Amino acid sequence: MRMPRGLFGVAGAGRTWTRAFTVAVAASVVAGVVAPPLAAAHDPAASVGPAPSSGTVTTVGTVVLITGDRVAVARDRDGSYLATLLPGDDGTRANVTVVRHDADVYVIPTEAQSYIAAGSLDRELFNVTGLLGVPSGQDAVPLIVEYDEGPGVGTLASRRPPAHSKRTAALESIDALAVTVSTAEAARFWSGIKRTLPTGTQRSTGGISKVWLDPVLKPDLAESVRQIGAPTAWTAGFDGTGARVAVLDTGYDPTHPDLAGQVVRSADFSGTGITDGHGHGTHVASTVAGTGAASGGRYVGVAPGADLLVGKVMTNEGSGMGSWLIDGMEWAVANGATVVNMSLSTEVTDGTDPMSQAVNELSASSDTLFVATSGNTGPDELTARAPGNADAALSVAAVDRSDSPASFSSRGPRAGDYAVKPDIAGPGVGIVAARAEGTTLGTPVGERYVTASGTSMAAPHVAGAAAIVKQRHPEWDGEQIKATLMGSSASVAGASVYDVGAGRVDVARAVAQPVTASPGSVSFGRYAWSEEDRDDVTRTIVYRNSGDRALTLGLTIEAATTTGAPAPAGMFTTDASTVTVPAGGSAEVRLTLDPDLGDTGLYGGQVRATAEDGTTVHTSLGVFKEPRMVELVVEGIAQDGSAAAGGSSVDLWNLDTGRWTSGIFGGKGGAGPAVFSVPVGTYSLTSFLWTMDDAGAFGREIAMVSKPEITLTEDTRIVLDGRTGQRLDPVTPQPSEARQITIGYHRASGRHSFAVHYLLDRYVDAAYATETEPVTRGEFELSSHWELYAPEFTMKLAGVPATLEAEYSIGSPRIDGRRTYDLVDAGRATPQDVAGRDLSGKLAVIERSDAVSVAEQVRTVGDAGAAAAIVYHDRPGFLLAAVPTTSPIPSFTIEQAPGRDLLTRLSAGPAKLQIAGTPDSPYVYDLFPYHTGHVPAAIDRTVEHLSLARTAASYHASGAPQRGAEVLFPRRPYDSFVLRRAQEIAVPSARTEWASPGDVVWRPMTWHTVSQDGGLIGSPRSYTAGQKRTEDWFRPVVRPGVPAVGDEDDARWGIPGYRSGDQFTIQIRSLLDSGEHYSERAGDSESRLYRDGELVAERGGLEGTWPASAEHARYRLELDVRQSEPWWQHSTSSHTAWGFTSSRPAGGQQLLDLLQIDYDVPTDLNGDVAAGEPTEVGLRVYPQARRDQPADVSLRVWASHDAGGTWREVDKVKAAGDGSFVATVAHPKGAETVSLRVVATGGDGASIDQTVIRAFGVAGS
Repeated sequence: MRMPRGLFGVAGAGRTWTRAFTVAVAASVVAGVVAPPLAAAHDPAASVGPAPSSGTVTTVGTVVLITGDRVAVARDRDGSYLATLLPGDDGTRANVTVVRHDADVYVIPTEAQSYIAAGSLDRELFNVTGLLGVPSGQDAVPLIVEYDEGPGVGTLASRRPPAHSKRTAALESIDALAVTVSTAEAARFWSGIKRTLPTGTQRSTGGISKVWLDPVLKPDLAESVRQIGAPTAWTAGFDGTGARVAVLDTGYDPTHPDLAGQVVRSADFSGTGITDGHGHGTHVASTVAGTGAASGGRYVGVAPGADLLVGKVMTNEGSGMGSWLIDGMEWAVANGATVVNMSLSTEVTDGTDPMSQAVNELSASSDTLFVATSGNTGPDELTARAPGNADAALSVAAVDRSDSPASFSSRGPRAGDYAVKPDIAGPGVGIVAARAEGTTLGTPVGERYVTASGTSMAAPHVAGAAAIVKQRHPEWDGEQIKATLMGSSASVAGASVYDVGAGRVDVARAVAQPVTASPGSVSFGRYAWSEEDRDDVTRTIVYRNSGDRALTLGLTIEAATTTGAPAPAGMFTTDASTVTVPAGGSAEVRLTLDPDLGDTGLYGGQVRATAEDGTTVHTSLGVFKEPRMVELVVEGIAQDGSAAAGGSSVDLWNLDTGRWTSGIFGGKGGAGPAVFSVPVGTYSLTSFLWTMDDAGAFGREIAMVSKPEITLTEDTRIVLDGRTGQRLDPVTPQPSEARQITIGYHRASGRHSFAVHYLLDRYVDAAYATETEPVTRGEFELSSHWELYAPEFTMKLAGVPATLEAEYSIGSPRIDGRRTYDLVDAGRATPQDVAGRDLSGKLAVIERSDAVSVAEQVRTVGDAGAAAAIVYHDRPGFLLAAVPTTSPIPSFTIEQAPGRDLLTRLSAGPAKLQIAGTPDSPYVYDLFPYHTGHVPAAIDRTVEHLSLARTAASYHASGAPQRGAEVLFPRRPYDSFVLRRAQEIAVPSARTEWASPGDVVWRPMTWHTVSQDGGLIGSPRSYTAGQKRTEDWFRPVVRPGVPAVGDEDDARWGIPGYRSGDQFTIQIRSLLDSGEHYSERAGDSESRLYRDGELVAERGGLEGTWPASAEHARYRLELDVRQSEPWWQHSTSSHTAWGFTSSRPAGGQQLLDLLQIDYDVPTDLNGDVAAGEPTEVGLRVYPQARRDQPADVSLRVWASHDAGGTWREVDKVKAAGDGSFVATVAHPKGAETVSLRVVATGGDGASIDQTVIRAFGVAGS
């Protein structure tokens, strides 16, 4: 029996759902949830953004989960992710699910599932791509720990943070602590806190209600003052004087004339100083209250009379933490802020996140109005973001100069309850405001100003308007100011309330007209489809009149769906057609929704109240009438006939909308059906059903049962029966066993797509899939990836033909060859059990015990002289255990029944156990069968060598032998994320590798160490049946160069180098072996560019753009590379200089004459040549990445046998044609290494001078 020690599901859908900051979020989580992960290990490249600026694979970073698991993430040239799950310190890996949705990747250990289901862990804690975006320098994950007992300021300030975490702030407004957890303390923190968090069956024992990821803040970047009527308000005497506006942003430039004397107080919450090194905060602050001094009054802020409070909550890189923002909000309120401007956002939320909670709490306890952006992730619905999603916040969308909604502006409604958001709009396109000195934000307008766009620019227009209204009505609180700005806003033609809220802010009307309406919007929420009559729902709108005469207002309602269908008469009504509001008084109007009227859809509109003199005030309204829902009950039956449980999952995906719902059987675990309530429609239904071990703890087999196209029109019950599945595991020509398996499916319809893949470790016995009907809509594919090796061992009792099923203990040394052991009963391997027993050279049979670990049991019998050990379970079920990698003897685990059988044999007399071990497989099968359109009734599992591609692979050492790692990523055309586990490989070694042909693109990576250091990357490739090829990894000579051009995208990034205008674009890999494998990391390297002998630029590594002069000139490009890692003993350093001439081309791109040298050295797998005879070194010179264009060059070669201390020119250099040469290098007695210098010079002025120290070794000298 085997268990899914590393279970992955990768899910992805075509619809874009936004998450925190700049990446998308999954709609829900595939079966299982993650433990809180820790931040990316410190790595300058550990950031998430656009596809890498390289035509090849680029490392992104490594995320450490709180469970101790690590995920190394890289991005391929097309932006897709290639990720490997790294082993833990003890060699174990967690049971996890991986969810992939657009740009987001969630890694989800199943042990945290109940906490996610109970809502005590924030799902964003598990977003790998989000964690990679933690501000640089972070080596710990930032958390917000929320308490449910309302401890109050004093208690909270003295509260101890959870064990193994460090408190960074007390957030009194939400009864929470901001803490960080270091990577070193991750497992300890998780072990402690999981016992205190509430679940479906466990109540909180530590007062903690939820643990949130402290999210990264990002600024929302995309004649505006006149557009909103500010000059009119100024003329009336209102410029914000007396109001205080807090700008929580990236700080400000204290030297900018527009802000001189405007900032009355400041505070830094980022630890980077108040001065703005980004530019965003200065731009925003001057939009609120800049004086325009540097422009002669041209670029004046909205409320130049207001005082500014500046809180720096984002760093000079433009990012910050949510806890910094909450700290800043509390500081602003404590310092008398009238308005708080937050031109930033985090994730899409339902308004219950910590920052939104803080806005609501602080608004309720003060008169402060919080203005925040809606976000820049439009134009799709449901993209409005926190903290603007707070009920009390004034969420601001952006419009352009013609009052049209900006395409980037995030839209409502609010996720969850479908409340009306955003609330209002402001100018946010092409906004000119102050430029912080030395920053590069936006497009400069002269020396002191810059143009920028975004909802970040729209919010300060509204904040400035709020300051002016506060001056006009100093007695008003934040809610009244919010309602006034919304009610007096200008209508935006063709836009719904979910695009721009009530309308574009009009501060002139806000201060001039006497009548207001409160609240600014009425949200009726969401209503489930029903055939039953439902009661009307009524809300109250209060009209207030600050004027000196009564006003009679005529009431009208305009409402429609977001698709333009008008609401039917009677759906929204008021209890009167007019209302008279007395002077200095108020009047109420009741707005009623009849939920039985109107088709399904998202409705939005306004109640308009208009007086005879033209005074108008409006109130936004909205409601979501859900489509007709049906209940789908899904029963699962596992392969052994038991009810689905133990992490078995089911996914339901709507072909029309792309919406995805995921569930597990039994609701929160255990047996029982999965129940869905979904709209009528056509769906794809797929389940992964686990057959559990005898203890119900570990999965032995998995079955994918799918109905890829079902139409639901009524309540339905479906049984997914894994017993009808057929086996998928291939039958190979040579004996093999799986080291890892991927099984999954892809489904697409129209512009939507969805995929779920499970990555299974070596402890799964079998995988199955059931037959399906062909789909009539879109695409469907079942695929599986089998990584098969020669069995690591076979085990049987002497004289008994049947083999014994067992597993190596994790960390155990491997057996190489055949061994026969005498068996001895060692009891439970306590000191008392082994005392007096002769274990010397024998295999100890041990019963597992709760009282002592397997590792200790193995150590005890090893100390007593045992040569090997088998530990059998003391109860039914699968057993897997770990021992230290320093364990001196091989050890195995087996289940209870076969363990007792061994003891029975021993009781009858001496018994011997025969073990044949193959620690390093001489062959490997990477098989990727797939079935499109449907799963056939019969799957042929038999594999023939003639149907595969064959690679004779060699893995060369660069020094002492190592245990390395390799991984082969397969990708089908629809894949944008591939996750694999790297497998150990001996370095040096050679083996035969078989792979599936067809429309599968394979991308290999190999590392010199198990910990995945010293790695090289191979080119993507597809295979044909019967193809035969060779591949050499790390083969000398490793030197700088570029791999062959794969496609036009490679050339775009300077592979090969080119010139456009007065700029070179060049990318040269620091390490390139003779097999065209390269390293994407620069290592310890420096590069320099000289023009006519004068240094013009220098940097680390050699990639990117370089300056060129218009005139004809001679250039010299130099690259020095050093490798100091202990496993890297060949090519320890290199110096390469390229010479070429260039002048400005007439147009387009012009390839540069950068030469490259290929080396062919007859080394063995250790990277050594024989000492007793000269070595013929093959050399070939050609323009970079153009191997079919041999260069016409003269060539000289020097060799050194003392690591470059002394050099001797090689006098036997023979031209072989086609740019090829053979240099015969003789080796003096005692030589251990050979260093080479090669100089090739062409008649066209192109040259290369390349020196490689310790290029290869000399054996046997």
